[in-house]
Amino acid sequence: MPLALTTRLRAVAVSAVLLTTAGLLTAMPAQADTSPVSGTPETVSTDPLPTVQIDGIVWSQVIVGNTVYVGGQFANARPAGNAVGVGNIARSNLLAYNLSTGVLIASFAPTLNGQVNSLSASPDGTRLYVGGTFTTVNGVTRNRVAAFTVATGALVTSWAPSFNSAVDVVKATNSTVYVGGNFTAVGGTSRTRAASVSATTGAVTTFAPVAEGGRVRGIAVSPDATKVVLAGSFTTLNSSGNPGYGMGEVTATTGSSLAWAVNTKVRNAGANSAIYSLTSDDTAVYGTGYTFGTGGNLEGAFRAEWSTGALTWADSCLGDTYSLALTSSIAYVAGHHHDCSTEGGFPQTSPDWSYQRGMAYAKVGAGAVSTGTKWAGVAAPTALNWWPDFNTGTVSGQGQGPWSVAANEQYVVYGGEFTKVNNGAQQGLVRFAVKSIAPNDDGPRLSGSSYLPTAVSYASGTVKVNWRANYDRDNELLTYELLRDGNTTTPIYTTTASSKNWYLRPNLTFTDTGLTAGSTHTYKVRVTDPFGNVATGNSVSVTAAASGSLSSYATTILNDSPTSYWRLGESTTTVADLAGTNNAVATSTVTRSQAGALANDTDTAARFSGSSSSYVSTQTAVLPPNTVSVEAWFKTTASTRGKIVGFGNVASGSSTNNYDRDITIDSSGRLSFGVRSGTATVSVSSSASGYNNGAWHHAVATVGSAGIKLYVDGVQVASRTDATAAWWTYPGYWRIGGDTASAGSSYFNGTVDDVAVYSSALTAAQVSSHYTAGKTGTGTTSNAAPTASFTSSATGLALSVDGSASRDADGTIASYAWSFGDGSTATGATASHTYASAGAYTVILTAKDDKGATGTSTRSISVSTTTTPPATGTVANDDFTRTVSGGLGAAVIGGAWTNSSSTSTVYSVDGASGRLSTAAAGKTYESYLTGATSSSVDVTSTVAFSAVPVGGSAFASVIARRVGTVDYRARAVVAAGGAVSLQLQASGSTLTSVAVSGLSYAVGDRLQVRVQATGTSPTTLRAKVWKVGSTEPAAWQLTTTDATAALQGTGYLGLGSYVGSAVTTLPVTVSFDDYLATTVQ
Repeated sequence: MPLALTTRLRAVAVSAVLLTTAGLLTAMPAQADTSPVSGTPETVSTDPLPTVQIDGIVWSQVIVGNTVYVGGQFANARPAGNAVGVGNIARSNLLAYNLSTGVLIASFAPTLNGQVNSLSASPDGTRLYVGGTFTTVNGVTRNRVAAFTVATGALVTSWAPSFNSAVDVVKATNSTVYVGGNFTAVGGTSRTRAASVSATTGAVTTFAPVAEGGRVRGIAVSPDATKVVLAGSFTTLNSSGNPGYGMGEVTATTGSSLAWAVNTKVRNAGANSAIYSLTSDDTAVYGTGYTFGTGGNLEGAFRAEWSTGALTWADSCLGDTYSLALTSSIAYVAGHHHDCSTEGGFPQTSPDWSYQRGMAYAKVGAGAVSTGTKWAGVAAPTALNWWPDFNTGTVSGQGQGPWSVAANEQYVVYGGEFTKVNNGAQQGLVRFAVKSIAPNDDGPRLSGSSYLPTAVSYASGTVKVNWRANYDRDNELLTYELLRDGNTTTPIYTTTASSKNWYLRPNLTFTDTGLTAGSTHTYKVRVTDPFGNVATGNSVSVTAAASGSLSSYATTILNDSPTSYWRLGESTTTVADLAGTNNAVATSTVTRSQAGALANDTDTAARFSGSSSSYVSTQTAVLPPNTVSVEAWFKTTASTRGKIVGFGNVASGSSTNNYDRDITIDSSGRLSFGVRSGTATVSVSSSASGYNNGAWHHAVATVGSAGIKLYVDGVQVASRTDATAAWWTYPGYWRIGGDTASAGSSYFNGTVDDVAVYSSALTAAQVSSHYTAGKTGTGTTSNAAPTASFTSSATGLALSVDGSASRDADGTIASYAWSFGDGSTATGATASHTYASAGAYTVILTAKDDKGATGTSTRSISVSTTTTPPATGTVANDDFTRTVSGGLGAAVIGGAWTNSSSTSTVYSVDGASGRLSTAAAGKTYESYLTGATSSSVDVTSTVAFSAVPVGGSAFASVIARRVGTVDYRARAVVAAGGAVSLQLQASGSTLTSVAVSGLSYAVGDRLQVRVQATGTSPTTLRAKVWKVGSTEPAAWQLTTTDATAALQGTGYLGLGSYVGSAVTTLPVTVSFDDYLATTVQ
């Protein structure tokens, strides 16, 4: 391996070490994904594409054109999909594969007798430079560096510098190769861990910085090639420790030191820390770090400007980072982050840590890090909604997954020692691609028994349904449909909500009213991402109450959507959760049926003795919310401390290590609320005491973007702004009346009533409303906010929206207000808007009820430039701006598309094109507009292929006349290598064809296919194909006639794809757009 990290990393991998920090989770900015809101960078999909595999570990990758070069420590490669040992192809620590296909390049197979640590290509793309621990290449001496000619793959015989010890990094310009590692000499010339050599001759240059106390691991060269940044574990550079502790900037000619401002803040060096890698673009240098124990302060990534050396942002996540790759707008990282709470990301989980080994950040733009950390006041990068899952391997013995990442504008490639990606077998290497190339099949993660709503009936004919938002690895905005009684056609409620991976999933709710008292109903939730991927949970059953009603107070609480609500009014040991399914159990020493706290409410309370055996606890472990409100009524005369309500890691006995989110009272009657931050507790306390006066008091504590707030009897009594979420996330239980507390004694001596927990921070107005409802019981409850819901339909740039499905549980909808995401607005239950340009826009509906409360629904809508409105004579027209899975939906003109195959995964519409995805070679898939008929028609369509085929050809068909099972069609054919030809066919036989001179297909191109079928007996057929963006050929490229009897009449239209039986680049997706058919007179 490139660096001796074994002890440090093994400790991280196998031990749940508690790392102390005072920072807390901040509000996370809007996140991007493969269908982001306008103005945010679009990531690649999280669909892992088939990629050649290796049997060892990958340390470095570099992309040169359509080739990925891979270096590491491995003996064999094997095709994607093959199990370990099946189909092995010898490769000695270095290989190359086709970026578009993932297929191993057979012609490049050098033999190196030691591992490869680093790869670098010359900017002109002609040379590949390799560094590592090898001493021979193809049997020829090459001491730890070598060069290959990219065009031929041949070892460069005239370039053979000799380094006396390990090379950890190489970085090439067209004239010079910079080298770092653990060496002390190049040839006979002394160089201390950094050197440069001529790219032409290999001769040592005058570049001679001195790095002491550790290795050189990273090198970046300025755009003008006058400056070089070195990084690693060295403690001094040219005898300086600032700059020079773990990194520093030097001149490119001699290596003399320059100012490097970022080193005053980013300090990683020595035995336990380093700046592990560097990369750069025209404006900035990006680095990654690790630290364990002493010697460093950064485990994430950073950005510093070339012009000033100043720090722009620092990724303060915990969990080391090994590699970073850049696109024009995004920085992708490889490592093992396990806690990003200090920059508003996912929190630490316990006892099992959750690792994110691949992440994406916006290159520019940043948010603020919470105060109280070592990075207080330093901007953090904006994390994007991209969450692939990598497992860990065993090759290094360090329990790691990816070690390397590389990228261009279409692909991101990871390498390392992982054996699975998104839980599918894929060892060592994997590709991800932009949505126009990817299958976009990675959808919402939870379904079936893992995704159940809760349904409770608390009043006659009324059912309240709650569910937690799902999550998607590469889409933040998901659409939710609530289905009742198995009716999958007409949801009773539809909304769109934002979620961020597993850690930030809001609670969603709907109140179903007007049901027959005593009737039984089932409910389930269907979730759809922007690409039509669907996940459906299992149903739950509930019987609508035959009688009864809730008090004014209970109605107020439920209207504010708690995740759990325990009234404590039962006479048995069971304590029901009125808002969810997290029922609790009271111990035998809890006295039930005590007089309650609430006016005009017959529900009773529970009395706790103050002993360690007197408490109520939920029985099913859950992860607590990070944004949270905790609410309870209590009374006591005791002069002892106690925990009124809180969260802990055991359901019985006393919690150890993990307990927080608790409201406690001390011996003077002062209230406190505390949350955990690492091994510390952040808390607030009321300035007043005396709440142990025997009277009922209402306590609410909240944690959210505004910080921690504590309310007593409807009034805020304490706050702090530096903690914006409950940081510590661990499976546990809600405890009422007693448990280990963050402050004071553990068990409460007094009476408690109506406890509620929320996954949001209640507002001051809500808290006041709850208190008033409890004290008066006269109906002065908070008005239930309406539920906003809308549907949309886009045709070209025109959008129609309908919000009439919005509902108000305790009144009526009074008004509708629309925001279309481009500054335009509208009112009314229905509205329409035409955008000025194509793109993704965030549309927001705000519904206001008859009492002034509002509810919102947000949805990301994509619109695209459409063809000119069809003139008279249009037979069919489709711009595919909708989103459909399992089919192509209905055309704008021409009716519904009918699939030729029942394999639903083949067909989809992603809002920009109709897609036919083929997973197996030799397959034909088609779809027809049976309602669009003509005997004389001109059809055009754009077509695109997700990959240039290898081993065979891929075909896109535009069907001009189909009768029964036979048809006339034009086929655009893309051969291996990208050459394009055109065919005219009748009944599956080729009538005529042509290789189109000068036309070659590359991924990202679009072809325009045009075909005419006019007249009968005979029918005249014409066709042409050209690249979108170029001028349409004036002449038809193919013309012929045919008199096949079965086709001499009126037929319908269609499209289709075929992937040749020899094609190995699977899956192949053929996309169609701007489909237009007009009558030829």
